[in-house]
Amino acid sequence: MHTQEVQVSFQASEINTQQGLVLRGFVEVHVPWPPQDERFVEHMERSVDQAGQMLKRDWMRLALEQADGEVVLERLRREEPNNAAENER
Repeated sequence: MHTQEVQVSFQASEINTQQGLVLRGFVEVHVPWPPQDERFVEHMERSVDQAGQMLKRDWMRLALEQADGEVVLERLRREEPNNAAENER
């Protein structure tokens, strides 16, 4: 098997949580191309599985960042009326 590493990148163009989580973007995956012998399927499966795990971690990170951002925005919205009343005094 080649020594090339599995590489995955995901560039999000949209993250939407209006009706569940929707992630849209561009995925690029590079996996080593193993020799075409009796272990070809085993090597490809291992590389594809590793790429899938890397992609899953990226998507989880994006989902958690989105959730954190929504919590912060909600807190800011709740504090705005209080801040406006204080500024009027």
